[in-house]
Amino acid sequence: MAHTTTHIVFPIFDRMTQLDFTGPHQVFSGVSDARITVASAEGRDVEAAGGPVFTRLTDLCKVESCDVL
Repeated sequence: MAHTTTHIVFPIFDRMTQLDFTGPHQVFSGVSDARITVASAEGRDVEAAGGPVFTRLTDLCKVESCDVL
């Protein structure tokens, strides 16, 4: 059976609750065959509620496909 990678995309947005992203991200990061992409509108930096800023994001429109969103 061929080895496959599961592509997981986290779309994030301004004023989101950071724990809603970072909690699941930590769990899925432990999956050995996972490829994780964190994306936002136009790849812009995202400021979560309370001030944390996430940078180096992928443009969500450039994500062609994923297995988990």
